[in-house]
Amino acid sequence: AGLNYWHRIGTVKSNIGSIVQGDLNSVNVSVDEILRDKERSILRLALSSNVHRVVMNETDPDLSPLPGELDPHFQSLSLFGRDRQPLWFRSRDMEWKSWIAGSNRPTDLPQPDQHVWVTHGNVPIDRPGITSTFVFSTPIHGDKGMANIGALVGTLDLEAVFASAARGLESSSGSMVVVLDPAGQIIYHSNRSLKLRPASEALPGFESIANAMQNNQSGQGEFRSASGASYLAAYSPIPRLNVAVAVARTPSQFISDAHRWGIANLF
Repeated sequence: AGLNYWHRIGTVKSNIGSIVQGDLNSVNVSVDEILRDKERSILRLALSSNVHRVVMNETDPDLSPLPGELDPHFQSLSLFGRDRQPLWFRSRDMEWKSWIAGSNRPTDLPQPDQHVWVTHGNVPIDRPGITSTFVFSTPIHGDKGMANIGALVGTLDLEAVFASAARGLESSSGSMVVVLDPAGQIIYHSNRSLKLRPASEALPGFESIANAMQNNQSGQGEFRSASGASYLAAYSPIPRLNVAVAVARTPSQFISDAHRWGIANLF
């Protein structure tokens, strides 16, 4: 019975490793699906007749590119005219703002990828942004194959992306999702208050896994939280976003179930 007990404990630990690897794969698949969906939404907007009217009629400050609410995954949308200057801008914190041609325009807005001005076809160009963002740049083509007459830039908030991708997993007790940038700064954590803090400062005990994540490694590792809880984590990089993600579970519940089973079978 004693041998069966320790064998079961070992089996449980092995199973937890498989579970967290499956959790990680699930989060990565969900992130990819969200990115594809938002890429399609940016493309649809760039092809819309309303955006074309706005770009062609640059002097009308009352012609808004997109009515309704901004998709919560987007931090902002920026519309640029044929002179490569911003025409309209909208963020989650403000409604659409426009600038009439020739007026003073801001220079600190998210800029389109320069390749967008010579891109043929309806293909968004994406790149990692700054401060936990990801940017889509989409050309706006003129009628009858004219040269590009504008560009639409959609800036995704990676915290919102990972929050959506991790929603089902985080509803499970004892689960944690951590996303780091190359500098080891927290882009996303199940505890939202830790965002943008260095992992070395905010997550004591997570150092070895954080170092592996910063070095674009994949694998599994154990760590203890500040409260003393033990976790097993699976981690891997997401090169397209220039981040690495780890998914962790505490094995205590699984071990305690196995422990109760083992004790019961000793008698």
